[in-house]
Amino acid sequence: MVVIREFRPDDINKVIHIADTSLKEKYEDQIFLSLYSASNTEFLVAVKDRAVVGFICGIFPSKIKSRILMLAVHPLYRRKGIGSSLLNTFIEKCSQSEIKKISLEVRPTNHVALNFYRNKNFKPVELLEDFYTNGEIGVKMVKYL
Repeated sequence: MVVIREFRPDDINKVIHIADTSLKEKYEDQIFLSLYSASNTEFLVAVKDRAVVGFICGIFPSKIKSRILMLAVHPLYRRKGIGSSLLNTFIEKCSQSEIKKISLEVRPTNHVALNFYRNKNFKPVELLEDFYTNGEIGVKMVKYL
């Protein structure tokens, strides 16, 4: 069974490992603790057998908008519903906070992620030039609650 809970500082090494093995973009380790300590974020982890196996982090730039910054699941735990559990929990928390719009960005070459978000009723709304550090464009996707 997978449990979704709030991120804790002692989760940091596992979250960094998951991000490094799962995401193309590379992040400085400090960004995760900064996101945790920021007042306008939601940072959740998925735990299976007492091990962190995935995470989602989002920000709330306004009272009615949220933006998912990162969602990642360790490669050994993919295709088991963990990403869906993380995303569904995040969406539920947004709904409880009266958020009306959730946005995110994804690489157009990441077909797995594009299909995953489409299946969760996110719609592509914009192409973002030079969005990623390597110059690759991003696809902005939005879900209205």
